[in-house]
Amino acid sequence: MDLERIKRAKPLMDRRFGMFIHWGLYAIPARDSRSEWIRSVDMVTDEEYQRYFDAFNPQDYDPKAWARLAKKAGMKYAVLTTKHHDGFCLFDSKYTDFKSTNTKIGRDLVKEYVEAFRSEGIMVGLYYSLLDWHHPDYPAYGDAHHPMRTIAAFIDSYGLAELVPAIRIFSSGIPLNFSGRGIFSSRAAKRSLKRS
Repeated sequence: MDLERIKRAKPLMDRRFGMFIHWGLYAIPARDSRSEWIRSVDMVTDEEYQRYFDAFNPQDYDPKAWARLAKKAGMKYAVLTTKHHDGFCLFDSKYTDFKSTNTKIGRDLVKEYVEAFRSEGIMVGLYYSLLDWHHPDYPAYGDAHHPMRTIAAFIDSYGLAELVPAIRIFSSGIPLNFSGRGIFSSRAAKRSLKRS
């Protein structure tokens, strides 16, 4: 670890005890160890994931109670996931409509969290993922965890679904080589061809 990183981490290290609140839209479908990775593990499309956005209305979201409890436990800092790889923002982003203020709850949940924890004297930290599986310009190919990483999902996302059956027809007896990583891995290609 370089000196600059140590310097930046020092406020957290000095506080020694805190919590990381890893929570977002993915909490609705999450189960077992998949949690925030459920879109990747189950290869959930944007269209399938939309139902969770439409249903998002965390009635028990109470950062004031969380902050009081954290203070009572002796915590000195708290970090909240503001946006994870699914691209859903818990704040009122100017760059996407995929955010909490456009859901049933209709509020900036990060703002409420920051105000609540600061009012209890707890240092606030924010986690923000640069990965964004929801953004149309974020490339699926080359990202081994992107929900649309398979050949079929990649092709479907560009409206060329007839290509896979054509590959089947024209590749009869001709070995196909899908080498590389991500959508072009042979395992992903074989799964995609089987599903179509």
